[in-house]
Amino acid sequence: MKKLAKVNLDDGTSRIKRWWSKKYNRPPNDPLFQNRSIAEHIAEMYEDLLSRRDELYEELKANPIDSAGVMKHIDQINRILGEESEEEDPLVAEWEAALERGEEPDI
Repeated sequence: MKKLAKVNLDDGTSRIKRWWSKKYNRPPNDPLFQNRSIAEHIAEMYEDLLSRRDELYEELKANPIDSAGVMKHIDQINRILGEESEEEDPLVAEWEAALERGEEPDI
């Protein structure tokens, strides 16, 4: 059983099952889950992640004050998608936030 669990973790099957169960509030043995391929579920999960990342970028534009926290979430999504980190230097982010508020940055 431990070997099977490890294989499921390594190939991402368990992660997909947990994501789907959380999203639809249904168990992974539900026919709605079982009747689709893992590839279809992965594509749907990536769509959700890309959509969430777009929402976070919009949030960042609307409220640059908490840019470090929002960027942390964006970077988590980027890691899952296998993309590069966009993490900013916190000091530069603070200066940019000050400029956005119309203030003189403390350099």
